[in-house]
Amino acid sequence: MFVHGTASIRFLARRFIIALISLCSLNGVSVFADEAADTELLRKIAERDKVIENLERRLQVLESKMLGNTNPPQIATTSPSQVADAPAAPTSKESVELEEEATRALERTLVREGGIVLPVKAFEIEPRVSYDHRTSNMLEIDDTAGAAQIVQRDFKRDAFEMGVGVRVGLPWGTQLEAYVPYGITRVQSANVGDSQDTDRTEGVGNIELGLTKQILNEKGSVPALLGSVRWRDKSSAGGDGTLSGVGNDFSSTQAALTVVKRLDPLVFLGSLSYTVNHSDTISGVRIDPGDWLGLRLASILAISPSTSLQFGIDLVRGNEAKALGRHIAGSDVSYAVLDVGYSFLLSPRALLSITTGVGLTENSPDYTLGVSLPIRFEF
Repeated sequence: MFVHGTASIRFLARRFIIALISLCSLNGVSVFADEAADTELLRKIAERDKVIENLERRLQVLESKMLGNTNPPQIATTSPSQVADAPAAPTSKESVELEEEATRALERTLVREGGIVLPVKAFEIEPRVSYDHRTSNMLEIDDTAGAAQIVQRDFKRDAFEMGVGVRVGLPWGTQLEAYVPYGITRVQSANVGDSQDTDRTEGVGNIELGLTKQILNEKGSVPALLGSVRWRDKSSAGGDGTLSGVGNDFSSTQAALTVVKRLDPLVFLGSLSYTVNHSDTISGVRIDPGDWLGLRLASILAISPSTSLQFGIDLVRGNEAKALGRHIAGSDVSYAVLDVGYSFLLSPRALLSITTGVGLTENSPDYTLGVSLPIRFEF
């Protein structure tokens, strides 16, 4: 009886021990499963944080580009081996290309407007076509009677110009420019009581050379600042001191300062220039055409990555001219032209720009139309 009771106790003890071990095993599995789930959750959170960090860095680079910073922060990307099942982050080169794509039309228009210089080892070839029509009263040197005299004539002038411009990006934030035009003009002129004359002239216009320097880069509330010097040769066609010639009959040298401020998606430009028109002898008379003070105000709106609109006004005030050492009364000029332009990116290299203008003063062109196609290359 005692033996039988002892066996029963041993049997119950073994069953209790087995049940206890089983319970502990189940608890251990649950604990291990919870730990594995927590580890997987932490891993996915880390992956998400890295993706967010990469996106934040891309945003910083884009903002830096829009603010004109020439040294944007680099983007640290995450390789697929580091982040499993996460979208692959773009490389720094791909990100820069995306940024340039997002601002390319605006940036290309800024280059045309003189608000930014080309990068080093980049150059643009820009074919241009323009037309302007004007009617005005101008002073003319008339020597038909054998003695040179200054007379006033009424002019109606239609000018058509074709030309090619070149821009080259140089080190130290500088840019070299050149422009060679070929023009055709048709002028109807008449004195009071005289018959009307029609004159057609064509030939090479005013050849231009220019150098632009980026003095300050935009940073915070401080705008970008550029300085430029431009020399223009007198036209090889015409040369008779009238509007019948192609271009201007006097060579000139111009200095200008341009301020640029970005307020996304707008860019504002302001340019102040002073032009020295060099005196010359025309029909035996020494003429000093007088210097000009110019002001240009413009804004460029980025409509999309591939299109932009521009609005501007050009104001020029010219001093009185001198002939035979004396001031010519009424020869001072005031130009004011309001222009509207549209630019469209045809390809990553080519930009089509169309500009129209309306004269606001008597001496200004009545209306103008211009089309240009800057094409960018690298070497």
